[in-house]
Amino acid sequence: MKLIRGTDKGFFAVANDTARHISHCLSNKERWFIEWQKETLYYDPARGDNVWEYFFRQQYVFEEPRQTVQDYIDLVFLKDSFRSTMNYIYTNFFILNDETEGMLIPHYKFFNEKKVLGVHIRRTDKFLVGMYGTTRRHTPVDLELFTKEIDQVIDGYDSIYLATDCSDAVAFIKNRYGRRAIYNQNAIRGNNTHSIHNNFKNLSGYVKGLNVLADAVFLSKCRHLIRSSSNVSVTSLYLNPTLSQLNLNEKYLSDSERDIL
Repeated sequence: MKLIRGTDKGFFAVANDTARHISHCLSNKERWFIEWQKETLYYDPARGDNVWEYFFRQQYVFEEPRQTVQDYIDLVFLKDSFRSTMNYIYTNFFILNDETEGMLIPHYKFFNEKKVLGVHIRRTDKFLVGMYGTTRRHTPVDLELFTKEIDQVIDGYDSIYLATDCSDAVAFIKNRYGRRAIYNQNAIRGNNTHSIHNNFKNLSGYVKGLNVLADAVFLSKCRHLIRSSSNVSVTSLYLNPTLSQLNLNEKYLSDSERDIL
């Protein structure tokens, strides 16, 4: 058995590292156990010691591991592409536990019955070039460019689902599109360069994790996605391998996530 541990990265950075390690386990026909420990950013003492189990089920019962792994590793392609491999892993091995499923499933009806445009705007610590691996191509795209792209397609949609880590972005989109824009009103959001995951240490790590997990799941259920370069929105593309998308960091700042899509 291999023990897969977490790191102090954002939620889906840790999740995607975990998925890559699972690809190696599958390739080697080896069992695994996932332990996102107290050092991860979403630890909440009220919820227990293993952050993974706040949200997901374990695939196997714990045994004494022969190896402990964590952090980045290259993906083993189990399907034709990076995206299809990640979809296979997320679909089969990132299984929501009953509590998480019970909170998310009631909202699926809205996305099934309406034509919803997904919009993901990543800001806050992405302004900090040189930190957390951020380059100038990863920096936030002007909000006006998001509205420019939204306006070109919005007539074909009933609603916008907005996912963002920034309270200013919520206010901007809400002011522009009014009741057509929906979002998690109770989500914890940062502003300026203050990210959710690296700040607000006094707030529940579980709630922060649940917020970002819900955003990725709901984005994956939209009909089209306009987005920033981000582990959150790219994971929504893994969850739904047919979801079409426009990455504004790629269009306006020459960023590319082709190696992970």
